[in-house]
Amino acid sequence: MKTVTLNKFMTFYPCYSREEIEKLTHKRKMTALEVLALDIPAEDRLWAVLREDFIETPILHEFACRCAEEALKLVKNPDERSVAAIAAKRAWLKGEISETALRRARAAACAAADAAYAADAAAWAAATAAYYAAAYAAYAASAASAASADTAASAAYYAAAAFRTQQIKILIELLTDLRKENK
Repeated sequence: MKTVTLNKFMTFYPCYSREEIEKLTHKRKMTALEVLALDIPAEDRLWAVLREDFIETPILHEFACRCAEEALKLVKNPDERSVAAIAAKRAWLKGEISETALRRARAAACAAADAAYAADAAAWAAATAAYYAAAYAAYAASAASAASADTAASAAYYAAAAFRTQQIKILIELLTDLRKENK
């Protein structure tokens, strides 16, 4: 598993000062799993680790696939093109299809779903996360339609926060499984 030094981490321009990070981590080097375990907001942990400095590119792609699958669970009858795009991404990761074939699958999914599927591979995880959080927010807002606008907004915020927590669980599980495989 990759480690990132505190000096390297500071080049990401975090919203925390060097001193705050030193207090949180008590370390000069960190792995993604160590950052994910910090007692800071989920969105900050995800911001920190969802980059190639912490996680190998293929793992970021697999994480995007898992988040997309979770998002599709919110849809009663997901469009097959969206499901096929996830399968195509995994086939591309294994070298079974070309970049062109992947682009075609992504374009088809884009026609069927959110433009998040049209984002480039490096940004796909973040785009999918935004889509999933929006889906939770929409669900929460519709569920709270009888309530005041403030209550609906609050429900949407907590639904999005719940998704970020779910993303962290997905990522920890993925990284833990990979670490076990590599031992």
